[in-house]
Amino acid sequence: MAEELDFLNIMHPAHLEYIKRMQMNTLDYLFECLDALDKVKRDEITGWLWEAIIRPRVREPIHDEETLADLRIDPVNYEVFKQKCYTLKRSSGLDDMFIVSLIVSFLLQATFGHGDTTSIDQKVARNKDMLDFMAERERKVDPAERERLAKFRVGFEQRVRELPDRIKEGYKLYVYLCENVVSKLLEERPLF
Repeated sequence: MAEELDFLNIMHPAHLEYIKRMQMNTLDYLFECLDALDKVKRDEITGWLWEAIIRPRVREPIHDEETLADLRIDPVNYEVFKQKCYTLKRSSGLDDMFIVSLIVSFLLQATFGHGDTTSIDQKVARNKDMLDFMAERERKVDPAERERLAKFRVGFEQRVRELPDRIKEGYKLYVYLCENVVSKLLEERPLF
């Protein structure tokens, strides 16, 4: 059981403190902290949540090569995300502390999950299993489909090779979030 909890050794103290008790943070203060971050890092950290909060409309695809970004009708970015959070607060009647807790908990889960350096071997093995599955599927389809799958598989192989470095970079983003946002949220003393 102890080896299954190795990740506890790399969790940031601010993360542990944040989840230890209910926090009384305001949406204004959360965005003050997020606005102060390096823009590229902020967008990388918060981008996971944009789609879920913004809920953009999408059009039907015209061809198979289109990405989700190509299909969006509405813009999806940090500023729209921020506006939608305030709209959610006004329209739902939810308290700031609930909305902030939802956002911060999601960001901590996403950044830690993608930066969990204790699970690199398992993630690489899982992705290699996926590559084996893809190769097997390639052998069973018609030539046109085989070519499309082969292109996808080559890109996926590259991602698997880069996975350990991406996880390590993800951990740096997690620490950055904890040190520059979560630790500050622990200090907020709201006036309500």
